[in-house]
Amino acid sequence: MSALDKRKHRKQMTKAEIIAVEDVVQAQPNWVLGPHAIARLEKKGITKEQVLETLKIGYVIEVNRNNDLCVAFRKEYGAFAVCVVVSLQTRWVVTAWKNSAKDKHRRLDFSNYRWGVDLTREMEAFA
Repeated sequence: MSALDKRKHRKQMTKAEIIAVEDVVQAQPNWVLGPHAIARLEKKGITKEQVLETLKIGYVIEVNRNNDLCVAFRKEYGAFAVCVVVSLQTRWVVTAWKNSAKDKHRRLDFSNYRWGVDLTREMEAFA
């Protein structure tokens, strides 16, 4: 199974999967900023507070298992959105970036998202 086979987009998730993923991420009290994430925050002009707020009240946009089980979250801040990727195994913030808040990814290629796993079951190990 290729890395592309282990990605699931929010639009492919059931309501129960969205709730399970968001509950796990939002319940985590202590995220650690990894070295790459720290460099990205500085480069992209993102604050640690924005990262933590995104993880606390943002929403899941993708789950993937390339190595660790990783979750991408997003939260809008006026004209821009902050996106944050975390590893559930290590509790590390892996990376972060900004998008235009208007960018709804209408041209997203869903052939890159083929993971058919039940995320409610995947989240049981982290609840």
